[in-house]
Amino acid sequence: MCILAGLNVELDRDEVEHYFKLSCEELGVEVPAEPKVPRDAAVYIRQGYEQGELDANAALGMMEALYQQSEYSDPLLAIWPYIQEGLSLKGSGYEGSFYPPELLEDLDALFEQEWELYHRAAALDLPEDFLNFIECSACGHVGRAVWKQRSFVDGIKALFSGRKPAKWTTCSECGSFDYTSLTDPEARDRYFTRIEGEQASCNRTS
Repeated sequence: MCILAGLNVELDRDEVEHYFKLSCEELGVEVPAEPKVPRDAAVYIRQGYEQGELDANAALGMMEALYQQSEYSDPLLAIWPYIQEGLSLKGSGYEGSFYPPELLEDLDALFEQEWELYHRAAALDLPEDFLNFIECSACGHVGRAVWKQRSFVDGIKALFSGRKPAKWTTCSECGSFDYTSLTDPEARDRYFTRIEGEQASCNRTS
């Protein structure tokens, strides 16, 4: 233990880990498992938050960092950059482009809600691009959106206005333009509840 406390800061990681493991053995402490993928480290962020070592803002930033460490490829971590982007836009007039702005006022409640959804998502068999899905307000369908031109006149107006594209995403089932993105936690909650029911039913019949 004394060796660990007096280590030179210029030592490389392998040397530090060697002495760290020796110290754990000396103290009878179990050596924490090395995360196989960045997602595995999320539990330590949660523990730090629960123990008061991290506030909600720091925990949110660290969850986003895990997504970056996954080389921007882990779909279960993809929501955290949306949250950080939403936080960076507060007060800019562009709020709501990435995450519901009203949920950004209470970061503790936000982290708790998103952690629960993350935990549920990890137990489900979800499409990798599920976060890009939309929930149709007209027919209730959840899935990938499709591009649809509203009308010739609307398309022409959009091209000359410079404000809106000539095409907009729509529900693939009924063609409605009224929908909610699954970046909205309430929409994800409803989607996960549906998937949980479907997968539980499959497990009972298999």
